[in-house]
Amino acid sequence: MLFEALAVLTPPVLLYKWYTSASRQATGGNHDEQTHRVDVEPIVSDAFGMSILSQIRGAIWAHSIIQKGYEQHKNGMFKIPFFGQWPTIVSGEYIKELAHAPESHLSFQAMLNEFMQLELLVGTGISHDAIYLSVIRALTRRLSAFHPEIADETRAALATQFEKHGKKEKDGWISVKAFKAFSEITTQLNARAFIGLPLCRDQKWMTSIQKGGADMSWRAVLLRMFPEHRRSDANEYMKRYSHVLEDCIALLNPVLEQRRAMREDERPNDVLTLIMSQVTEEEPDPRTIVGTYLFLERVAQGTTHTTFVHVLYFLVAYPEYTEVLREEIRQVHGDGPISFASLGELRKLDSYLREAIRCSGFSSATMNRFAVQEYTFSNGVKIPKGKLVAAVANPIHMDPDIYEDAKEFKPWRFLERTGAEGLGKDSKKYALVTPAEDFLAWGLGKHACPGRWYAAMVVKHLVVYILLQYDIKLPDSAKGKRPANLHVMGSSLPNLSAKVLFKRREGLDWE
Repeated sequence: MLFEALAVLTPPVLLYKWYTSASRQATGGNHDEQTHRVDVEPIVSDAFGMSILSQIRGAIWAHSIIQKGYEQHKNGMFKIPFFGQWPTIVSGEYIKELAHAPESHLSFQAMLNEFMQLELLVGTGISHDAIYLSVIRALTRRLSAFHPEIADETRAALATQFEKHGKKEKDGWISVKAFKAFSEITTQLNARAFIGLPLCRDQKWMTSIQKGGADMSWRAVLLRMFPEHRRSDANEYMKRYSHVLEDCIALLNPVLEQRRAMREDERPNDVLTLIMSQVTEEEPDPRTIVGTYLFLERVAQGTTHTTFVHVLYFLVAYPEYTEVLREEIRQVHGDGPISFASLGELRKLDSYLREAIRCSGFSSATMNRFAVQEYTFSNGVKIPKGKLVAAVANPIHMDPDIYEDAKEFKPWRFLERTGAEGLGKDSKKYALVTPAEDFLAWGLGKHACPGRWYAAMVVKHLVVYILLQYDIKLPDSAKGKRPANLHVMGSSLPNLSAKVLFKRREGLDWE
């Protein structure tokens, strides 16, 4: 229905405005744009008349275009076509410079507001006050309290979704389309941490939050197509055609009223409670609370889901390492339950996951920033107000000058770097959650992914539980090859259709 709204609004005008905007950039346009282009080479043609084709290429082949740009400008800068703009992509020494650029000039929050249209879709509480950061930090401080909830929900989620998505094969194996099944599994795990029982198992609620998150994303994409002064009107018009966010508010309102009636120390230990504690108005707008919830759920889901499926495909493609991981788990856990503290002692698993993320090509670019004021890099290149800038990521992860045998999956690569079986002086430096100039999956600097500790906890627990409870393998038709990734708009998604076989292990009932 959103597309119907878009069609009613300004059908050919949108394309015309976008085309003329891109053409102005190609032909010079104004002094700021010319300054922006000094010494920064476009990787594909930005000539007049070629701009639309370049934008299409940028959307479809951003992964290979950024790789080409890195090879040509390994320690410099280049531009690519993306979303109607020509953002500057930096590499080499300029990555650290970007990471430490002041928020007053190159802003992460402004980039988030622009791409997610947070002010219109959620409100100023999240777009200006960034309450989501306070919520994530509070969640990180309480991870040990959240882990038992994740642990308890893992068994229920796997049982439910394997029953729903699994196809029985011979000898007790079940075949599962991994991407789809684990999308629902990780959604359920995140919902347990975010809103708790019973809603995390309520199908109506689960469907609503999945639709709500997708609806927010699509609205943001469509709103960005409009001139800034028309976005508010466009958003109001879209509401007539899509009521998903409003449906989520209606479902959550009774829960909010119930919790407001409780003393703060009586409220459940979940993310919704943390959000409520950060919204200080006497009568807060439910849209702010629900919108913040959906935004955080969408981010958490995207990270935990794609990371886990990438890891799962490495586990089944390289079965020779499975028993090594299981042995480490046995040594750490014995016959006891999986605890939050013990997850941190799994040094080999930590190295395995970091290497899997490195090899998965998670994203071609990272550290996206929006210039709220003109910024000048140390080489004299100016980024005018209103322009985008980012850093290369995957090309660095695949650079043989940085990583020996960079294209090979070596699960103990980072363990060996730390020394002393992962307990050496560099153990934290090469830990899964540690950002670095040569490991940019989490970004870098003060705006490195604040939820990475939560994501690491969920993925680690899920991997440990599955390795203990199940034998896993690829179907014979895969011929032992890891399912190929899907490259979309600079991101690398795990294969959407690949199947993985699971079989319950005999005589085991570890949690």
